[in-house]
Amino acid sequence: MRARVRRSLVVFCAAIGSLDRNTRQTPPPIHGRSIALRHKLLVASLLASFAGTIWVSEAIASTSPDQGIRNAQQAGIFIDPAIEPLMQRAPIGTCEHDPTLPGCPAVTAMIYDPDYFGRDTAPPSAKTSRRVKRLRARAKIAQSFLNYRCGVDVISDSPYKAAGQAQGDFRARCDPPVVEQDNYIALGKFGEQCNCWNVIKSRWIDNASIGVQHNYHIAIGCASTSYRAWRAQIDGYALMQGVWYAGTEVNYHNLYCNYP
Repeated sequence: MRARVRRSLVVFCAAIGSLDRNTRQTPPPIHGRSIALRHKLLVASLLASFAGTIWVSEAIASTSPDQGIRNAQQAGIFIDPAIEPLMQRAPIGTCEHDPTLPGCPAVTAMIYDPDYFGRDTAPPSAKTSRRVKRLRARAKIAQSFLNYRCGVDVISDSPYKAAGQAQGDFRARCDPPVVEQDNYIALGKFGEQCNCWNVIKSRWIDNASIGVQHNYHIAIGCASTSYRAWRAQIDGYALMQGVWYAGTEVNYHNLYCNYP
């Protein structure tokens, strides 16, 4: 019993620490068609004067932005290093965030594909093992995309300010043999205090229709101030032949717009 309590406490502390480090960049969990978390958080207190124990189910770790990556790797799914940031940005509870969740389609790989999803924004890796994985990923892309077309786009003037709001326009399309297409759009502002990008408003589009172009819009009110750096971003995810492919495009503009 004591060993179980210590293991649960370690898992809980690790998950909370990871959440604190990644809160600014991670969309909140979503509901609806997305796959729900497998377990609920269980909390109990030991009646002791100076001791307390928090019991947690195994799924608490899945609230960490990179837990889905670890779950997939442990399940033998090939993870392209360049796709890891997109898996972390996908909302917790989706198959793109964690392909091992119950109800998710069986897949063999998660691949970042700049050739079909806009500009290549993946930074070059200094680690040989990551370069080797990238070569494997590119080889898989070359073998798979014979009759395939898929793309995401940030409209060129986005982000922009209009009617007292920071706004962004996006579009996305996938054609067969893609069987599922999901998209994530976001407006972000650079924070001077943290020296980091903060997601101000985001939206997850689940199961977009195949074979048609989708146009998306997102906006949020802001105050007129001196210039602030904003970005508009779209991530696209496509499921085809047992592989999740994903790509991203980002535009940056300075706006007379501050939030909050």
